[in-house]
Amino acid sequence: MARITSDYPGAADVFINATKDFNPGDAIPSSDFERALDAIKTIQTKLGITGGTALFDSAVTINNSEADKDFRVAAVGISNAIAVQGSDGAVTLGGPLLTLTGGQIAFPASQNKSADANTLDDYEEGTWTPVFTGEGGSVVKVGSYTKIGNMCFFHCYIIQIESSSAGSAVSISGLPFTSFNTSGYIYGATVSILYDVNWPASAKQFHAYIAVNSATITLAWSQDDDVLLNATGTDFDKASAQVILEGFYRIVA
Repeated sequence: MARITSDYPGAADVFINATKDFNPGDAIPSSDFERALDAIKTIQTKLGITGGTALFDSAVTINNSEADKDFRVAAVGISNAIAVQGSDGAVTLGGPLLTLTGGQIAFPASQNKSADANTLDDYEEGTWTPVFTGEGGSVVKVGSYTKIGNMCFFHCYIIQIESSSAGSAVSISGLPFTSFNTSGYIYGATVSILYDVNWPASAKQFHAYIAVNSATITLAWSQDDDVLLNATGTDFDKASAQVILEGFYRIVA
């Protein structure tokens, strides 16, 4: 068995079946050179390289032990620029910046929850169907949301409400997720448009909010005595009544 030694920094030596070792600058007979090429092709086949160029140096480590198979690539000043842990498949990137040339990160359909405060474990976009209490048959409604981690950002558009719940409290139900069940976590919604409603004489301002442990937007009026007055179907009984609002809230995650 003979060795062919390269003077290229970090290049590996190649062993072939020849009569002598070869050093940089030595002439290699054609027969031995063909054996060297065959050896290189065998290495490429084992590595799954069918085309192109693969450059390896001492910065690449492949640990093939039964207890913990992993793959690691080092860079200047970074011992684990890329590391795939064999025990659980966890991937570590040691660099300061992750660039996605494809432009996408895919999360599983079912959230894989993490207790770590610095771990983003879910992203989801979708639609939801808002339901206004006692809404009329001609109501038009649209709902959309984006969930990032434990926060849900939503939009709600309801027109032609014509509620039949006269005198009874009304709300908008059907939010895509239930809110966080801890005292004090009440989130207000921004009302962009409130059109053609019957404004109560004592009312000063309209409010929309999500209480704890709820998937419903509560609608209310504030008064001079600082007491909230529930909005009722009477306030939204016109066919032209409409409300558009958006907001965000912490969810059970």
